[in-house]
Amino acid sequence: NYHLNQVFRRHGAGNFRRLVTEVGKSPAMLRYLDQAQSNRQKPNENWARELMELFTLGIGHYTEKDIKEAARAFTGWTERDGQFHFDRRRHDPGRKTFLGRSGYFNGDDIIAIILEQPACAEFICRKLWTYFAYENPEQEIVEGLADTLRQNDYELKPVLRRMFLSHAFYSDKAIGTQIKSPAQLVTNLLVQLDAPLDERPPIAQLAMRAMGQSLFSPPNVKGWEGGRAWINTNTLLVRYNFASFLVSGVIPDFGRGA
Repeated sequence: NYHLNQVFRRHGAGNFRRLVTEVGKSPAMLRYLDQAQSNRQKPNENWARELMELFTLGIGHYTEKDIKEAARAFTGWTERDGQFHFDRRRHDPGRKTFLGRSGYFNGDDIIAIILEQPACAEFICRKLWTYFAYENPEQEIVEGLADTLRQNDYELKPVLRRMFLSHAFYSDKAIGTQIKSPAQLVTNLLVQLDAPLDERPPIAQLAMRAMGQSLFSPPNVKGWEGGRAWINTNTLLVRYNFASFLVSGVIPDFGRGA
């Protein structure tokens, strides 16, 4: 988990090609999706499926056959002593047909082919706009950002720059639409109020758990739903109570939501 966290810190605003490759080769992901046990006799399809469905293309832009062929290409991606390791004995070196291309592909080839698909850049930019601005962005916004992403070889900073400087980002539709995650909320409050917490167990950690987010323990590989899913009658009360605690010093009971 620590290694994967560092991957996101290093590459989260860097090159998406490098980011998705490093995530796929991280020991945490290799274990979480059982890729470390995949071999030529029995390719595991979990990573290949989630790579396309959740991280790069979205449903409808690949077939079950593409998943099976990609899984063959990723055989051999495993770990050794907490580090990525490519095991040639487990790898299927045969010819694969993936997204209309044929060849003796390995895992890196699969990622390269995915990024060549027009749907990939649009999928990523739609995710970025949804995270920073609002849901269901207009198609022209997505296409403009996707063009920037492709023109810059999947470097994310030019896309973020274009997004943050766009008129649409500051439109009435975008203002006041974001619901902070528990991690964002707690971090913002601690920084703004200059209120470091040293209690054991950490009050901030208990509060985030009660708000629905246990750091490093997502509910599934997709992560937390985010947005309106953060708010219900219980978690909203915890948000109020945590802010009140930082001001008053009176420790509320976060145990029920943990």
